Amino acid sequence: MEKLVVPKFATEAEEADWWDQHMDVVEATFLEAAEKGTLRRTSETEHGRRVILAAKRALAAREAAKAFIASSSEQDRERFHQLAVKAGLDDQTYIQQLLLTALAGVESLAA
Repeated sequence: MEKLVVPKFATEAEEADWWDQHMDVVEATFLEAAEKGTLRRTSETEHGRRVILAAKRALAAREAAKAFIASSSEQDRERFHQLAVKAGLDDQTYIQQLLLTALAGVESLAA
């Protein structure tokens, strides 16, 4: 995969737009770096830190989804699969989204 080059930005709004427009590449690059053990911070702005935190949460949720699927009963895996199909997602992505949604809900209750 090509190295992600984050340009210099004149404003934080400009940076936020760039991150939003490149989220798919950012996620793929982040996951590859996490697997290789080469993660590093690429932004010092508040928006950049939020993107990095969101990517870390997504990675943790992805790993949790894998473990969850592996430890689930065949009946539960089939239920998840049917729901994922209805949502147009693969099983792991569907469970990852469920975990992230649940985490956000718990965090908002704790705030």
